[in-house]
Amino acid sequence: MTILYQFLTRDEDIYITTAAGEILKHYGADNQLDKLAEECAEFAAARLKNRISPSQEAADHEMDELADVIVMLEQIVQSQKPAQGRRLAGHVMVKLDRQLRRISQEGERDVRA
Repeated sequence: MTILYQFLTRDEDIYITTAAGEILKHYGADNQLDKLAEECAEFAAARLKNRISPSQEAADHEMDELADVIVMLEQIVQSQKPAQGRRLAGHVMVKLDRQLRRISQEGERDVRA
């Protein structure tokens, strides 16, 4: 199941999973981790450009770069061994819990103000 599964048909989801796996197998996880870092930087630049000077062209570029990041993430998640995947999932849950606590604290501060 891909990160985009909720927007896809079952066949599209299977295609993304399969294609990402084939690409990962060809290039290897280490290379794709480097590529993920590159794609994240390109997405960050496109996002900032679209925020500073919004246009349809900038929005399309931002979406294209985000798609590249998702493709790379799909590969990296597939490359994880079960123990690594569980460890990664644990880190994700810690990050989510921490941010939810921050949001809760922001609400408390707003009430006091």
